[in-house]
Amino acid sequence: MKYYLIDTSAFIYAIENLDQTKMDFFVERADGTAFLYMPQFCVPEVFNTYARLFYRENKIVGSLYTKWRNEFIKAIHNRRIIYCYDLHRYHNLNTHKIYKLEHKVPYANKEGALSAFDILIIAMGVELKKIHSPNEVLILTRDARLCRISNINREFAPAIWFK
Repeated sequence: MKYYLIDTSAFIYAIENLDQTKMDFFVERADGTAFLYMPQFCVPEVFNTYARLFYRENKIVGSLYTKWRNEFIKAIHNRRIIYCYDLHRYHNLNTHKIYKLEHKVPYANKEGALSAFDILIIAMGVELKKIHSPNEVLILTRDARLCRISNINREFAPAIWFK
């Protein structure tokens, strides 16, 4: 069994590029070979991204906005497809393992600083790795800095650049 911790950026990319991605975590979930986690704070971020794409950027039509929003609600309702992973004290305590790397590792290419939420995603990965060992726990993201920092320390769950 694989356990995926899905960042907003990877989830949005998967929805926008359905049937074109190299990995389909929804199929893995349906097959019973993967379990999907999403940090609770990513849920409003997904909703906000959908709204931005529709209202502000006019990149999607109203029917698609409604469809994506309703499908996401179904996916997270009662943990039907995605388990919304609540923030708890262990995640906050795990953040100290990430700060030094964030502030000592130079930025590459067009990387920006990790946000507090990015740091918490890595910290949640640390905790999930402890809980689900020896099973594989992977962070799915489209954030280059989050991916790179998460892959520096073996204690962290490895991050995959979702494509």
